[in-house]
Amino acid sequence: MSTQTPDLWFFHSDAHFRRARTKKSEAMIHFLALLLAGCCEVSGVFFINKFEKSSGVKKWANFILLLVNFALSLTLLSYAMQTIAMSVAYAIWTGIGAVGAVLVGVVFNNEKVNLEKALFLSLIIFSVVMLKIV
Repeated sequence: MSTQTPDLWFFHSDAHFRRARTKKSEAMIHFLALLLAGCCEVSGVFFINKFEKSSGVKKWANFILLLVNFALSLTLLSYAMQTIAMSVAYAIWTGIGAVGAVLVGVVFNNEKVNLEKALFLSLIIFSVVMLKIV
């Protein structure tokens, strides 16, 4: 007679669901880190813009903020790549940065958005969404 616990589904169901929940929440944290990495990249582009227009102490402060944002962006990107495929993570990160850079240009440099620019931006956004779905 065996002294082991019988291998019944109800003994393992809670642990199985807990592991599945943990993997989902871990993947969500990595995806949020990827989104934050993209936002830090856009913020870095903003500080490049401010760096070019500033002088003196403000120029050094903007330079330091620029470096911090890009370093944080790359750090978060590498963290996100622990669970997200490198090709998908990099494409999403680059897409966020590209769309964000255009928005920074439109808002802070008074760049114009024409039909072609809007079309190609929508293609970038569509491609990023499809990469996430696939």
